[in-house]
Amino acid sequence: MNIKTFKLMLYLLSFSVVLLSGCERMNDIAMTDPTTDATATLKVGLMHPQPNFTSFGKGAELARTEINHAGGILGRQVEFIFREEVSDTVVETAAGLAESENVVALLGPLFSSNAVKVGPVMDIPVLLGAAGANVTETGEFLFLVTSSNALQAKLMAQFSVDELGAETAALIWQNHDVYSIGMIDAFEANFQQLGGRIVAKETYEGGDTAFDSQLTAIQNANADVFFLASFAPENPRIMKQAREMEIEVTFVGGEGWDDPLMFEVLADNAPLENSYYCTNLDPSAEAFISDYEAMFNLPAEGIAAAGYDAMHLLAIA
Repeated sequence: MNIKTFKLMLYLLSFSVVLLSGCERMNDIAMTDPTTDATATLKVGLMHPQPNFTSFGKGAELARTEINHAGGILGRQVEFIFREEVSDTVVETAAGLAESENVVALLGPLFSSNAVKVGPVMDIPVLLGAAGANVTETGEFLFLVTSSNALQAKLMAQFSVDELGAETAALIWQNHDVYSIGMIDAFEANFQQLGGRIVAKETYEGGDTAFDSQLTAIQNANADVFFLASFAPENPRIMKQAREMEIEVTFVGGEGWDDPLMFEVLADNAPLENSYYCTNLDPSAEAFISDYEAMFNLPAEGIAAAGYDAMHLLAIA
């Protein structure tokens, strides 16, 4: 399934909702400082997981290319020092970039559960790809680039009620995950405030491949919408198993779906059709979309836009 086949933008609040199938292009800014060693590079740390959300790094690379082409920052070319985002070692990795590689800032992490670990140990700017609304409370130097999971959940609750006519919702999320828990709490509160009822709440563990008990409970609840507040590879597997169980509910989700991996897990992506998620990518950002697709021969999506914005915001700062 080509993601473009199912592209429908519905503007609610400040987000876009995508039927399966925010990035505003900034002016390049080249600042000069006569005291700067023009032969040195400006090192910036880049961290994202594999295989999830790798397009964050691609978006950042596009911005870095533009900035360097325009003269760099303070007369210096920007150099990325990349490290893979691994949950068990994320603190050591981030600290190593700051202390050993002498990076001036860090782009990433992408998972909120990792960002809350990094926050207390960082004393350089950290421009997050993560979206947890409360993540920045864990460190003075953490900044959200993308819209928070609380805003995403509010959008999707409103969309479910106003556009899909939903009166009941079932929820599933990854146990102990900071992003997912925040999404669920905000969706539940806003959905109920709009008059909806939550009829099933289920969790799973990261890495699970079978969801029989959770989906049986959701099937018995007969919800109008099924909110999946998590990521690939579990999300498409949950959707596939739900369809195999003849659960005909409409799937909705957050920015965690906005990842090419969502479309690489299943051999046949038919179970994902007619589902909705929110994205930060503004379809009017034609220059970014065109430049990204030309550079990487891949379609642009919201996580790529977040990486692009992060690097350009750092340049401005």
